[in-house]
Amino acid sequence: MDYRKLIEFGNGSFIITMPRSWVKSNQLKKGDLIAIDDKGHELVLEARSTSLQEEHPEITIDVTGKDLARIQAEIVAAYLNCFDTIIIHARDIEKSAQPIRNILRNLSGMEIMEHNATRIVAKNILNPLEISMENMIRRIDVLIRAIIDDAALCASGQYPSDVITDRDADVNRLYFLGSRLIKCAMTHPKIARAMNKTPWQLHSDRLVLIRLEKTADCFKRIARLSTTTALDRETVTELQQISASFKQHFEDVMRAYYTQDKNIALEVQISMHAYLDQCNAFLNTLNARIIASKQSPKQRGEAHIAAAKITENLKSAFSQLKYMARYVLCY
Repeated sequence: MDYRKLIEFGNGSFIITMPRSWVKSNQLKKGDLIAIDDKGHELVLEARSTSLQEEHPEITIDVTGKDLARIQAEIVAAYLNCFDTIIIHARDIEKSAQPIRNILRNLSGMEIMEHNATRIVAKNILNPLEISMENMIRRIDVLIRAIIDDAALCASGQYPSDVITDRDADVNRLYFLGSRLIKCAMTHPKIARAMNKTPWQLHSDRLVLIRLEKTADCFKRIARLSTTTALDRETVTELQQISASFKQHFEDVMRAYYTQDKNIALEVQISMHAYLDQCNAFLNTLNARIIASKQSPKQRGEAHIAAAKITENLKSAFSQLKYMARYVLCY
């Protein structure tokens, strides 16, 4: 932090000198206007208005000799760090061109503009000023409610788990877009003001996005485990009852988030301990049924592992609700 001495000038006016590095980096000169935002105990100084449409940061990623996991990590990191143009370069790019194109297609707003023998160029076509964080979270909310319902159908053998995997991919796309938008708003005050969000609210929205994405992952795993494990009718019924209870509380916590109703958030947070106990009781009952079954030792061992994983994902999902309720209380 830099400190400057306050100098009295004329009758009742005061001045401070501006850091030369800040003036140069913003290409300012004598006579330019500086915007001043009075926030009570602090003043926010902003250089002359620059349209966000004029800013097009780009990054070049050399993927020569890198495996696909490393390439994906670097591309996603560039996207989340708000680069508008991502240039992927390699001498032999055709060997991994299709997977790279698939990675880019899974990032909302990125369009492939050029593809030749040595590089792929993708550009962002979304204007952050036209994206609503509230609408994005509502879309994720709708997707997760569908995932919860479909996971219950998977447990009874009425639905393939592959469909839930596709919907979870939709949640991931929105999660990455929301994370990118929040990063842009934190680094560009104009976007934060257009969103009418304080830094703390942006931070809270980011935490809510994380919990929503984790919730979708939990029910994706529950669906996959329940379709690959032989569950008896009583177990399926109990699992569906717990899922229905979760969905009700999920709807409550999302309503609390949308309306900022702290009373609902408190009720959700207080009730979570009872549901975690219910999950533990479900595991104990399921293990008892597995022991009493006529399966081979190997099959019983695999069933015990699957039962533990299903229960842990249920408990993790309820924990996400507890944290989201806490974010509402502190919003």
